[in-house]
Amino acid sequence: MRNGRNTLCGILGIFFLLSVVFIASGQPAPSDSGVITVTEKIDVGELNRNVKDLSKDMKELSVNLKELNKNVQELNTQLARLDERTKLHSNLLYILIAGVFGIPLTRVLWSNWNKRSRKSEEYTQEAATLPE
Repeated sequence: MRNGRNTLCGILGIFFLLSVVFIASGQPAPSDSGVITVTEKIDVGELNRNVKDLSKDMKELSVNLKELNKNVQELNTQLARLDERTKLHSNLLYILIAGVFGIPLTRVLWSNWNKRSRKSEEYTQEAATLPE
């Protein structure tokens, strides 16, 4: 019994080792991040031209971004001025509306207040003159 168990463990161990070796052989070796594998010829002159073009394009992009930032700042300044003008115009509009409607409304309210105060005075005088 002991012999059979040892034989079975040995066979399973061999299968395990074979499967590990088989799996490891199918995997590519881990690559170093600093190593580049070249599969075809590289034209170094063309690569150099591409790098120079890329550098030139990056400089142009940098200039365009600076101009864009400048334009955005100018736009923000113009928006602030427009906002200030809008506030000024709205205040002037309120003053104009108050002038157009406020004066007649004040006259109407003043006359109503005067009428009520006169009626109140008349009522007070009538109450004072009534015999008891």
